[in-house]
Amino acid sequence: MEQQLTLLCDIDPMMDEVKVLVRCIGKVMRKESQINHEELLQGFGEWEKETYECLIRWCSYHLVSRIQMRISIRASKSSEGNICIHKGISVVLFITVVNPLAYKTGLSWEPEQMTNLKPYWHPKTRSDEPKFPPGFTPDNNDHEKNVVENIKDTTERVQSLSNKLNDRCSNRGFSSQRSMNSHSQKSKVGGSILDLMDELVTVGQTMGYNMAGLGNKAKRRWIKELCQKHRINFASIQETKAESISLLTIKDLWGNQMFDHVVGSSVGCSGGILCMWNPNMFVKEQVSTCDYFVALMGTWAPTSSKLLIISVYAPQELNERRDLWDYLRTIIDRWEGDTVIMGDFNEVRSEHERFGSTFNRQGAIAFNNFISSACLIDLPLEGYAFTWAHKSASKMSKLDRYLISEGVLDLFPHLSALCLDRHLSDHRPILMRETNYDYGPSPFRFFHSWFAMEGFNSFVETTWKSLNIVEPNGLIRLKKKLQALKIAIKAWSKEANKRSNDRKINIQQNLSEVDKLIDQGKSNDEILIKRITLLNDLQELNNRNAMEISQKAKIRWSIEGDENSKYFHGIMNKKRSQLAIRGTLANGEWISEPHRVKNEFFTHFKKQFSPIQAPSICFDFTFPTRLSSDQVQDLERPVTYEEVKRAVWDCGTNKSPGPDGFSFEFYRKYWTTIDDDVFQAVRDFFVNGHFPRGCNSSFIALIPKIQDAKFVKDFRPISLIGSVYKIIAKILANRLCLVLPYLISDVQSAFVANRQILDGPFILNELLSWCKFKKLNGMIFKVDFEKAFDSVKWDYLDETLKAFGFGLKWRNWISSCLNNAMGSVLVNGSPTLEFQFHKGLKQGDPISPFLFILIMETLHLTFKRVLNAGLYKGISLNDSFTISHLFYADDVVFIGEWNNNNIQTLLSVLRCFYLASGLKINLHKSKLMGIGVSSNVVAAAASLIGCSILTAPFNYLGVKVGSNMSRINSWDDVISKVSSRLSKWKLKLLSIGGRLTLLKSVLTSIPLYHMSIFKVPIGVLNHLESIRRNFFYGVDGSDRKLAWIGWNMVLTSKKNGGLGVSSFFAHNRALLFKWVWRFLTDGSSLWTRFIKAIFGNKGALDTHKLIPRRSPWQDVILAIHSLQSKGINLMDFIQKKVGNGENTSFWDDSWLGEVALKVLYKRLYALEMCKSISVAEKMGHPSLSHSFRRMPRGGVEQENYGLLCSKVADLVLPNISDRWCWSLEGSQEFSVKSSRILIDNTILPKAEVPTRWLRVVPIKVNVHAWRVCLDKLPTRANLSLRGMDIPSIACPLCNSAVESTSHIFFACPLARQVWRNFLIWWELEDVAFNSYNEWLIWIVNIRLHKQLKVFLEEAVSERLDIDASSGFMLTYNSDNDIVDVCDDLEVNQCMNITHACPTKFGKTCWLFSF
Repeated sequence: MEQQLTLLCDIDPMMDEVKVLVRCIGKVMRKESQINHEELLQGFGEWEKETYECLIRWCSYHLVSRIQMRISIRASKSSEGNICIHKGISVVLFITVVNPLAYKTGLSWEPEQMTNLKPYWHPKTRSDEPKFPPGFTPDNNDHEKNVVENIKDTTERVQSLSNKLNDRCSNRGFSSQRSMNSHSQKSKVGGSILDLMDELVTVGQTMGYNMAGLGNKAKRRWIKELCQKHRINFASIQETKAESISLLTIKDLWGNQMFDHVVGSSVGCSGGILCMWNPNMFVKEQVSTCDYFVALMGTWAPTSSKLLIISVYAPQELNERRDLWDYLRTIIDRWEGDTVIMGDFNEVRSEHERFGSTFNRQGAIAFNNFISSACLIDLPLEGYAFTWAHKSASKMSKLDRYLISEGVLDLFPHLSALCLDRHLSDHRPILMRETNYDYGPSPFRFFHSWFAMEGFNSFVETTWKSLNIVEPNGLIRLKKKLQALKIAIKAWSKEANKRSNDRKINIQQNLSEVDKLIDQGKSNDEILIKRITLLNDLQELNNRNAMEISQKAKIRWSIEGDENSKYFHGIMNKKRSQLAIRGTLANGEWISEPHRVKNEFFTHFKKQFSPIQAPSICFDFTFPTRLSSDQVQDLERPVTYEEVKRAVWDCGTNKSPGPDGFSFEFYRKYWTTIDDDVFQAVRDFFVNGHFPRGCNSSFIALIPKIQDAKFVKDFRPISLIGSVYKIIAKILANRLCLVLPYLISDVQSAFVANRQILDGPFILNELLSWCKFKKLNGMIFKVDFEKAFDSVKWDYLDETLKAFGFGLKWRNWISSCLNNAMGSVLVNGSPTLEFQFHKGLKQGDPISPFLFILIMETLHLTFKRVLNAGLYKGISLNDSFTISHLFYADDVVFIGEWNNNNIQTLLSVLRCFYLASGLKINLHKSKLMGIGVSSNVVAAAASLIGCSILTAPFNYLGVKVGSNMSRINSWDDVISKVSSRLSKWKLKLLSIGGRLTLLKSVLTSIPLYHMSIFKVPIGVLNHLESIRRNFFYGVDGSDRKLAWIGWNMVLTSKKNGGLGVSSFFAHNRALLFKWVWRFLTDGSSLWTRFIKAIFGNKGALDTHKLIPRRSPWQDVILAIHSLQSKGINLMDFIQKKVGNGENTSFWDDSWLGEVALKVLYKRLYALEMCKSISVAEKMGHPSLSHSFRRMPRGGVEQENYGLLCSKVADLVLPNISDRWCWSLEGSQEFSVKSSRILIDNTILPKAEVPTRWLRVVPIKVNVHAWRVCLDKLPTRANLSLRGMDIPSIACPLCNSAVESTSHIFFACPLARQVWRNFLIWWELEDVAFNSYNEWLIWIVNIRLHKQLKVFLEEAVSERLDIDASSGFMLTYNSDNDIVDVCDDLEVNQCMNITHACPTKFGKTCWLFSF
């Protein structure tokens, strides 16, 4: 009995010994037969073996990763029932080859298909969109042609061999059948992989990794070539699949004998890590290995910095990965140094990092939390977008990356990672190196630190006045004078920097000589004064450098924090790393040469702003709102000197400059010198109405839209315009914003006074909640415009201005601002060639936002006509209010009933708007959402349109919509954002004063945007407070540290003895109450009318019974009720100030005193027939009883009536509108600050004395004095009270009293001696203090000049800080030590005072004040 069997052989040439597992698919005698490699070879003859080995060599040469062989054999049943395969085997009949070209295109071919290869294109892709995911586009080159030819040739040879074998087998009496047709495989679809030009990688500190499997010689040669080519200093190889690796193999991989290594064993046939490095670069101190990582602790020799290097090969299971993240976090937290983590993390951070596979959101959240909590930075990846790809390229992910600590960027500012070709692996090797390409000269930039340089002010004034340029046009004259001044400043600053460096070296040398004299005991008053002067001069030079660095880093809060140049350097390096452009992908090629990169950006943006070849479309109706003649005349009035000066002061100080390089701090500083030239230039524009050539140029700064931006289109262009043009544009913007409220409808909430960005998210959240409660069907269509600002047609803008009634002169001014504009792209700080703008509005131009919302207003007006015609139906809340659309600049949301007609009408409206204005809708990014509609119906409609599906919750204007914000996990993003702003690195670089400043100015402001609309759960508030608390106390991660002061005391205002940080609870509740104030005071806004349509005219503020549904407005009301239960009734501070009385309720509003009349006179209110009668109506009646159902009778009614009549007897209603007043502010306008302070003062503790705060001393000194005042220092007495076991609580110096705060600083004999010397130094009477409060009473009552009293208090605060920082109780052992303390006080006092108040205290005035 004979049966035809088909065998499948999987040959993996990546192993040293090729192993073939042949599985019998058929079954013989009801048993599954197994044939191993050796048995198969035994069945081959010599000729068959030679053919087999030839095939294997061919596969290895062409880097084939896997071969599938279908072998048709004839098996015969023996007498024993076994399968006989020893002779007569027909070898190769059919082969499916997975070759390098199949890797690139994602296709598989049958033999007859290999001669006719065509690139695959996805049928659904648009002609103008990328056909493959980013980083994977077709690459047609000679190499592919060669591979195709090799495949064709080999196929013919194999077919020939097969025919010969068939003939031979036939001669032997065997029949062979091809299984090609019945078992042909389907072609696989995918993208192609770019051929990366990695030869351009520059040499630096480099690290590479991820080449899976080391068994094959070709792979080892490949790794060796990579190490030698890029001169690798550290290499990490994942998935070695080996339990041990010989030194000979490692030497073969590294390329020489100068290496050290660590091997992480594999688990079975998977995993395994090999780390090898140059021992002259990295010195290993300790190693920790695990199944999933290898951790190396040591020193990076070139910088002598402690470095933790972790090589990771993460597990597949999510739970195991979470455990790994936690363990790695523990290792990082315990490490005192910088960290680099590299490897295969088997996880992505966002959805766009996966292609063709399922995105696990929970895994991504856990991974992102690990990165933020460990204070790591994901190093941007150059080159390919994905690091792993399936062999068909149908599935790709970014699994491999480098994670570095912030301190690494301080060591290597130009660090980057480059993704190389994968060749022999399904993962790409990644090269981390420090590169610094020269993109050309950077333009001139004015630095504010020059103001402090001696002689600079007089130099600028003298140079400007000496420039005698004869030019009739003021704009050209000012331009030439600025250019001449720029050249002079460059030369001056070059010479000044040289002098400054020489001076610093000289100061350091003199200081060293002075210290030597003091060390020899030769000090006197003259030497001490010289030393103090030298230190002060050195401090000035350092402060000047810190000012320049802080300007580059744009740290706005640094004036109140630490002057820590290392911290500023870190911020600056991090920003530079994030914004650096290291190359771009163009036509499937990675470009990194500076001149080619600059040319790509120049070509792209020149094309983007090129003219539009399309006919103009005019309006066919009259706009309902137009400017009056008075408004037109006011817009076109002549410019004044005061208007120009106001524009200069409105432009900010530390903004990035344009092509001229001058900031507006320069204009402010030298305004009295240059004001006439500036005014003449501005006036010439308003008179002539045009810009001369070169006077309206701008730089285009590139801001990445996404992380790891690789294409030119991934960057957003922001214009850095020249200072003179910016002044003119600011004047036009200041004039235009005054008339915009009359022209722009209330559906637009951007760039119009008294309109809030959160109105739109509030309305959408409330609408979704209402529709679900009412079970209504509706739709939300979120529109995304393609390059909105950059696409505006100028002729349409002019037509819009004309339709709104703007005058001809104004339109000419706007046209001149646009038509004469030139721009050049800044690539890594170096500009490209200039090109001219022909369309669009420059982002960064002060007038652009106002012009853009005028364009968007035309969409509203035209869409309103569609609504009136009944072609589109919005959602009706009641008979008088319907909502259909919301605008915030170019963020457009359409709302309506769910029906096909609405959807088709919207598409037609947007298409017509595009033809007219140039603003094209991006359907792929636009999203459709159904309210109360099944997901299948929504999916069908979205597929028909070609847009995406929007599901709740979603983000709109940075706020969640449709989410239950009462759940703690809804705030995970906010908590993660706050945590990501902190790091162990900041803890090390900032003192407690710097941390306090960062905490108050940055950390507190991050969650306020979300707190402004949602009631935050108490659990979230506690979590946020714990983050701030740990940062302030210097606690990193899960570490525990003894807190000597309760956090609530830190939150308390300085008036009540705290530091004035304020609680998040008070912030949140005060921000929510602002909505109540807006509801009462802004009744005409869209948001207020929306709330009244749902909750009634009172907004449900007068009731405690609310509808059982979650909504933002109901949460606001519940928050008010909750505060009232705590004794905080904010409504009591809102009072109605009556004008004409038309909008004030006579009985309900508190317009006569703090209590409503219906509460004071309940009997009279019961008689009232019109309960809602206004004050104007009531006072217009002949008598107050006119609207009563009967006259008041004797007793209580008559008495109340008499009191009421006397209250209003002298009331006169003026002819002005009624308004609400906020009694906590003198301006009677509501402020969040006053509400927050009121809440904090109620719920937070209070100290006996207010906090003493001196602005002339460092913040850390103030904080220390505050701790002394509260007796919150780790003295022995306080340690004992905390339950700590200490040998003795007595003072170790005098051993005569308990070591308390008062004893250390005031009562101890050594402390008294210091005080005595200190008072003698100040020539004051010797006074004994026993506590901080006694000293405070003394300093308040002492008779001394005000400046000297401030100076004296500063010196005492410095003395307290020196006592603590130097270990007072263990250091002062002699009178000489006490003298040294006084000397240190003199030095610190001089430097702090002269720096903090240079105008009040000169360098040496304090030396001669007595």
